[in-house]
Amino acid sequence: MNAYIGGAEEAHVDLSAAEDALGERSRRRRARRRGLIALVSACASLLLIAIVLIGILPSLGGSGRAPAGDSAGSEAAPPSAQEPSGGEGEAGDTGESDPKVIRFALGDALQRAAGLNELTETYGKKLEKLTDFSFASGVSVDYTLYYVEEEAALLKTDLLYSQDGRRVSVSLYTDLSGGRYRAEELDKFDALPDKMGRYTYEKTFVNGEYVCLGAFSYLGQACCAEVQSSNESAFWDLMEYLT
Repeated sequence: MNAYIGGAEEAHVDLSAAEDALGERSRRRRARRRGLIALVSACASLLLIAIVLIGILPSLGGSGRAPAGDSAGSEAAPPSAQEPSGGEGEAGDTGESDPKVIRFALGDALQRAAGLNELTETYGKKLEKLTDFSFASGVSVDYTLYYVEEEAALLKTDLLYSQDGRRVSVSLYTDLSGGRYRAEELDKFDALPDKMGRYTYEKTFVNGEYVCLGAFSYLGQACCAEVQSSNESAFWDLMEYLT
């Protein structure tokens, strides 16, 4: 057997083509892998760019708008956004600049005396501090209602009393219309120069007595007060009670 085999020659087999084919296959796999990685990277980059653009474009799109009220822009902003206006409850606020306010003169308005029970039943706690004057000892009180277009627009409360032995005369005006009507005689209470707490005021000295004007808000109602007395503290005490 050994002699038989020993005389046989080893068959010559050329495997270079197979080796080349295997190498080419490996190279193709590596190339495909690199291409796939590049494709995935490109997609990720595009996705990131798209996210950034989505976040930026809305802000860029608004930069071309004209400001509110501009001729090149959209409709003008409402008056409340264009210029500030005082709130209804601010001291000294009269609503005079509002074109919807109907102005009237006290002398031209229908007026009549009002009773305590009528005011209490109609307005309740909204006028409680004013109606309580009727129960104070030594205080003379008169109530007058002013009507505009058959609507109660203003209440005037006249007070007369003595404080520290000195006469005190008070005229109080209370808006009952929610700012719809405005008496021309109350223009002197507009823009009073001084402010104290929740009211504005002006103090003068006339014929030996102090004359003080005050403007304030009571339960959402615009109020004005004129106090005349030789007792300087009369005005401050009244304001402390009303505000």
